[in-house]
Amino acid sequence: MERQTKTMTNKAQLPPEIAERIVTPGELSNILGISTERIRQLRHRGVFDSIEGARISYHFVDAVRGYLDFKRDELAEKKARLERTARVTNARAREIELRIAERMAKLMSVEDTKAIIRELVKMASDEFSALPMRAAAAGFSSEEVLDIEREISRSLARIKKASKAACDRLEFK
Repeated sequence: MERQTKTMTNKAQLPPEIAERIVTPGELSNILGISTERIRQLRHRGVFDSIEGARISYHFVDAVRGYLDFKRDELAEKKARLERTARVTNARAREIELRIAERMAKLMSVEDTKAIIRELVKMASDEFSALPMRAAAAGFSSEEVLDIEREISRSLARIKKASKAACDRLEFK
């Protein structure tokens, strides 16, 4: 990771005891509030430039600026990940909404369904009611026509009872 230090304050503007201060990993750990192990990991990632010598040490100002830049970049990456996750989540939610809307458009209201049932029962009733006249016209005896009328009447009663029960089942209880 190539680090670009965002200059907050020119080193020359700082007091020399701060600008030139050298800190050990332990001191830097206490200052930044992270473990010395994390200091080592970040050094290996290029966040901190260590000073060559017998012991590892860091320029205080450069180390703090490097850490701030690292945290700023880390936050920007997290924000980008969260935005991507939010876009995916929103897209999934929208897809579900569209599927539900599509299914709702295919559903019929209870009242429409009842109206269709009533219409079919009326159509069947009208058709069956014409049968006795056709039977008479075809030469059936008056007794046979009466039997046909009685049978049709019983059939239509059963059909009407069944259609009423079907309509009652459509109601939410």
